[in-house]
Amino acid sequence: MPTQPWKKNNDDARHEDSLPTYIIFCEDKVHEPEYFGTFNVKHDLKIVVIPDQGQNHFNFFNTVKQCFKDKRMAVVNGSYKVIDELMENIWCVYDRDTDLTQSNIKQRDNFFFTNAIKSAADCGLNVAWSNDAFELWVLLHFEEVPAEIAFYRDNIYNRLTEVFRNLPNSSEGLANIVGQPDFHYKTHLKRRPNFSQHVLPLLHERSNAAIENATALEAIYSHDTPFHDRNPCTMVHHLVRELLAFQQQ
Repeated sequence: MPTQPWKKNNDDARHEDSLPTYIIFCEDKVHEPEYFGTFNVKHDLKIVVIPDQGQNHFNFFNTVKQCFKDKRMAVVNGSYKVIDELMENIWCVYDRDTDLTQSNIKQRDNFFFTNAIKSAADCGLNVAWSNDAFELWVLLHFEEVPAEIAFYRDNIYNRLTEVFRNLPNSSEGLANIVGQPDFHYKTHLKRRPNFSQHVLPLLHERSNAAIENATALEAIYSHDTPFHDRNPCTMVHHLVRELLAFQQQ
């Protein structure tokens, strides 16, 4: 009898259960999930992307809640911990997204950002954080970013606008977009179709450069520097390096 395509055979199910698995809790709905989802192309790697989990402490709380519900975490001595026998790799991906409007808000958000990273580590979770925005990781694919002055999300968007405007050998579709008089990275290339079609291929071509640039940026900061003061900085390269290792096998 021919195999019924809607029924998964037991061998396939066992194979999928034994795959190295990454569960990635992403802050936004589009860019991070789209980006990490494109690594899910190898038959010997499974990536589960969970979008729209919110900014730093919200992402952390949502991750803990879901992992506890799925029995990937347990309460040990009054604290949530990833269970010892867990084979899956759990990552949180979120930004600092500094609010510069009021000093008291900034101080509060500094605490939330740094505390979320420390709390995640205490629970056994991995965090691919960015300060100030995930788009810093995007920018590092194209150029080094100096650490002498804080680099906030609007600065990053403006720099990406110039980078894409001046890219050599752009495809016809991308050239049409960046050639518009009002072109801006945030309004034109953060849209799902444009990001997927025109940005993602360029990022994957430059992954090694981004890892090198992010590693150099990370090394500038002392371990004693609070996470919220490490601007610009990103830890996304640690997760990407692991994912790329499977593609090179």
